[in-house]
Amino acid sequence: SDGSLSVIGKGITILTACDRQGTSKEQEGQGVFTSLLLDGLSGQAADILGRVTPAALYTHIDQTLGAWEQRPIYKANVQNFITLRNAGPSVKLEVIRRLPECFQTPEDLFQLDPSYEPERGIETEHLAEIEVIAEHVAIFKDLQALNRQGLVVPVCHLHMWDAAIYSGKVKLTAAGKHYLRLAKTGKI
Repeated sequence: SDGSLSVIGKGITILTACDRQGTSKEQEGQGVFTSLLLDGLSGQAADILGRVTPAALYTHIDQTLGAWEQRPIYKANVQNFITLRNAGPSVKLEVIRRLPECFQTPEDLFQLDPSYEPERGIETEHLAEIEVIAEHVAIFKDLQALNRQGLVVPVCHLHMWDAAIYSGKVKLTAAGKHYLRLAKTGKI
């Protein structure tokens, strides 16, 4: 009754622009919260697999509203994760399923070499004797897609191209390790 307790029924999720004492900001005649909510539902709040959940929507909105000095409210009493919308994966699922082909364990490093990269740029002449292998190029394309989503990073180089051209290695990020476990257990 004094606002210090909140009772939420089972299976209920509440997401509001602000608490009852707050004010909801507007920009160009539209609520900032509503704009961000629609943006999140359109796919900006989707995870790598394309799922938009209430918690992901809240995170998306909260991260942006900080600059507006507006605090959204998120309350939930749920026993199962709910997907509000599937926006489509940002990496093809078959690419994620192939992670165990490159990384047997989460700590493995994957060795690259110039045979993985057909575009050799300034090193073309220097690498002329090293054959480009189509199978390696396909693997590298997958690794680059995973890199763009933050699942794989070069170890001693800034860019994936450098790692291939200069025979570097790549490793899984924390998120990459998570998706490796999912792929190995058939959960993707």
